[in-house]
Amino acid sequence: MEIRIIKDLETGENKGYAYIEYKSEDVLGKALALNKVSLQDKVLNVSQAISDKTKRNQAENTIHINNLPFSAGKEDIRKFFKDCGEILDLKLIADEGGRSKGFGFLQFVSEEGVKKAFNLNHSMLMGRNIIIKKSERKITAVKTRTAEHRPIEPDFEISGQDKRKRKPPNRLEKAEKPKYNTSQHKE
Repeated sequence: MEIRIIKDLETGENKGYAYIEYKSEDVLGKALALNKVSLQDKVLNVSQAISDKTKRNQAENTIHINNLPFSAGKEDIRKFFKDCGEILDLKLIADEGGRSKGFGFLQFVSEEGVKKAFNLNHSMLMGRNIIIKKSERKITAVKTRTAEHRPIEPDFEISGQDKRKRKPPNRLEKAEKPKYNTSQHKE
């Protein structure tokens, strides 16, 4: 068994997750059974890592729904797409305060559900014209922001009380440095 605990490079603090490589499928199954188990006042999230990066975020039978009504809940979305096929998973994206951002992801059991859902593109849902696209990533995949996607502060004088000249940080150099450290333990 090999354990890699992920740590912050700057602080050396544990980032709260690790990778464990097991020698047999039997032991892996026992580890997966620990998902959602409480350990030292924390709930464990145990899942099988996918080693191939091209398969990791593959969006099988998943659509991206945009321009959703901010008041729409999961039940509203399920009712709207009920005739398309069996829904495997649904995620509505919300901000830190729990308010809808107006988009979400819906995964069907089969490709047939996705095809039927495309027929609802530009349909009205609770007064909003929804837009449906094939998702480029799985519902569980987290979108990462690269240096090119981060807003850079302009180099100009700010009016008002704060008249200091601000220069943008060199984010490209920062982005090239790894943000985590892997400590390896072998058993």
